[in-house]
Amino acid sequence: VFGALGLWVLPQILPELGFGFIYLVIGTLIVGLLFLLRFLPEQRDVAVAAKRSGEGGQSTGVLLWACAGLLAIFVFYLGQYGIWAYLERIGADSGLSPQGIGRTLSVAAIMGIGGALAAALLSARCGRIWPISLGTVISILSMFLLSGKLVASQYLIATSIFSAMFNFI
Repeated sequence: VFGALGLWVLPQILPELGFGFIYLVIGTLIVGLLFLLRFLPEQRDVAVAAKRSGEGGQSTGVLLWACAGLLAIFVFYLGQYGIWAYLERIGADSGLSPQGIGRTLSVAAIMGIGGALAAALLSARCGRIWPISLGTVISILSMFLLSGKLVASQYLIATSIFSAMFNFI
């Protein structure tokens, strides 16, 4: 929600206040939230609790699968965020206004919440393979919608579908 709000407001304030203002806001938020660090468990405490409960000493096979899973998640997010980095450029290349692009990306961020909710609702019923496969195919189709010159409605639909599937997957 904060991301959607930022995407809605940023095109209006950025020309007047500049990038320095954005960094100041982000820095202020980070410093303001530092007090939450004391609620994070220390690594040592987590390891001791796992050893006491008998969960320590994982087999090598489990560790390899865990590392492969983390690598797969990393590669997936790398690709997805790579697209996000260019969504604004795609809209600008099609001649859309900065305000229109910001509003479209804001709506797309809200649609992403819908994708996450859909995943939560379907997870118990459909497992993982079919929803992830379907979400991937729909995400790829949204990329085809983003190719070439776009009108505002096509840009809105394609970015909204992409965002929803990004969060759904």
